Amino acid sequence: MRHVYSENNQTGSGLRAEVREARLLLSLAGATMRHAQQAARVLGSEEELFGATVTTLREAEFGNGLVKRVLSIRENGAHRKLEDDLAKRGGKVVVHGEVDYPCRLRAIPDAPAALYVRGSLPPDSQPVVAIIGSRRCTPEGLRFALEIGEDLAQGGVAIVSGLARGIDSAALRGCLRRNTPAVGVLGSGLDFVYPPENRDLFDQIGKEGALLTEFPLGIRPTKHLFPRRNRLISGLSEGVLVVEASDRSGTLITVDHAIDQNRVVMAVPGAVGGPFSRGTNRLIRDGAQVILSPNDVFVSIGIPSPTLARKERKTAELSGFDARVFELCADRASTADTIAWRTQASINQILGSLARLETQGLVKRFSGGRFLAIRDS
Repeated sequence: MRHVYSENNQTGSGLRAEVREARLLLSLAGATMRHAQQAARVLGSEEELFGATVTTLREAEFGNGLVKRVLSIRENGAHRKLEDDLAKRGGKVVVHGEVDYPCRLRAIPDAPAALYVRGSLPPDSQPVVAIIGSRRCTPEGLRFALEIGEDLAQGGVAIVSGLARGIDSAALRGCLRRNTPAVGVLGSGLDFVYPPENRDLFDQIGKEGALLTEFPLGIRPTKHLFPRRNRLISGLSEGVLVVEASDRSGTLITVDHAIDQNRVVMAVPGAVGGPFSRGTNRLIRDGAQVILSPNDVFVSIGIPSPTLARKERKTAELSGFDARVFELCADRASTADTIAWRTQASINQILGSLARLETQGLVKRFSGGRFLAIRDS
């Protein structure tokens, strides 16, 4: 029996109820918006999935496995129970076309027909950067991921990553230190924690950020699902930063997705020949942005650096004499004697000015009593 539809049957999100139900059905069957578009083209509309035959589904280029799953779910109405089951576990469904569906994901190739979410996703207006890297990593790489995740979060950038061991987890933990939304993207349903030792991080992100997946409850984390998951990590972000990666790292799959999605690719350089730097160094050779500090990330994704903005405000507020000393230190590293000679001021005046500038973080003292203005720390 075919559905009877009402043109005015709308959900609270503005998406027609029948379209929403069709996309839930497709999502549960493991299909994406590409399949929804194929169904609409062949059947006339997505809603016609509820009356489609095996023949018409195959005409819509649904494979045999997908046809069987669609028919089975349609028969037992599993898609109608989905949201209740998810709500019992503290989750919710966000369907493609609803206002809560992340805007950056809407246009990626093969966008999920629905997302399963626990927690609150960052608003579309908030910058998001993906930080990824090897599970096996160096202590230096782990520390850098933690610190840059924290620094970017302090500047208002949300961090997205997988919940894998190593770089991914460190970046998310750094973000959470600054009470900024962290988004963990899963390669399973929301009812599985992988790796199991990340239970605390999993729970914290679910409360203070968002856990997100395209896989419904009951789907276990398996190796073949992670590459598919990775396109969501890059798709949610404005840019992807790779901290450490070997030549064969699965991290580079995310980079491939980022390139396809026209996202900025960034990489942290490492020791030449180092096993955990070969992938990142190769990315830099091939055109990735070099990242040495949080400010490099802000510049790469094209948003104002809060550090530079604070420094510019401090510089603008300097008194005439301190401003003159600052500018002389900006030309080259200079000693107090050199600055005194160039300004014809007393050495005590110069030392007092340099002390004030150093306290404000505008100049840095180097060996030999030399001072240099710091414009982009």
